[in-house]
Amino acid sequence: AAAAAAAAAAATARAPAAGERSIGGLDRIDWKTRETMQVRGQVCWVSGAAQGIGLELCKLLAGAGGDVVMVDLCDEARGQAAAREVQAMGGGRAAFVRADVSRGDELRAALERPQALFGGPATIVCGNAGIVVKDDDARAETMLLVNSVAVISGTTIAAELIKQAGKKGVIVNTASLAGLTPVVNTPAYAASKWAVVGHTLSLGFLRKTHGVRVNCICPALVSTPAVGEFFKEEFNKAGGRVKALAAQALDARKVAGTFMRIIDDDALNASAVVVMPQKVFVHNPRFEAVLGQAFSDKVPDYLAGAKL
Repeated sequence: AAAAAAAAAAATARAPAAGERSIGGLDRIDWKTRETMQVRGQVCWVSGAAQGIGLELCKLLAGAGGDVVMVDLCDEARGQAAAREVQAMGGGRAAFVRADVSRGDELRAALERPQALFGGPATIVCGNAGIVVKDDDARAETMLLVNSVAVISGTTIAAELIKQAGKKGVIVNTASLAGLTPVVNTPAYAASKWAVVGHTLSLGFLRKTHGVRVNCICPALVSTPAVGEFFKEEFNKAGGRVKALAAQALDARKVAGTFMRIIDDDALNASAVVVMPQKVFVHNPRFEAVLGQAFSDKVPDYLAGAKL
């Protein structure tokens, strides 16, 4: 009963409905041949880069010829070790920058570092840092700052830096399946990810004003050391069908591969890409259906007959 609705949704996945564009099974995509033309020679910026999805994404970006700025709050030794691991992929270079993205000054400084490190602004930006705690945890406010505020502010700053340099770019931020469904055991986490989705869907204009595409990725449960382990524990506590979902956790490298596909897809803008064990598809928020309820005789007026 305490299980997230997101878990149930993942366990009973359906085919994409009309308007939802499938982007194919991850195992059928040859990432090495798809991204190289887009990534080679570009400066890339990834937060939450020292482990999990972020680290795997950095490896793919560097392997495709990108120079990667790896941002994380981990200690310097661990961050430098991660950068060496990425550098060993060949192709592009990697540099570690320690920063707390929940602090606006450190976030801006981190986004400005690519100029000094690699001679230009990051034109591929991935706001991937994220944490999860229960709503009554003392760190809940920090969770909102990292998961939502840093993503929104980081997108604004990155887009301005790209525009100022006279370049074009792409921003892909990490949301979650929890950003599309209720999550009753961690409502604040769900809210932080719904914010990322709503922000993304509202930014279609940036392509015209700044030359920047913005999209987000919404993975189901992923095998990662922090957020992934938290939800695995929650699912195992819930038992039943939801417990079985823990065994279906996505591999972080496959999610990173979807990032690469989004970066490569010039037609994709202001969209949320859902990654589930069964398939990957572009979410259709159905704005018209929501607004159309105001004009539908089939939708009752909530205040009809009420005395206000």
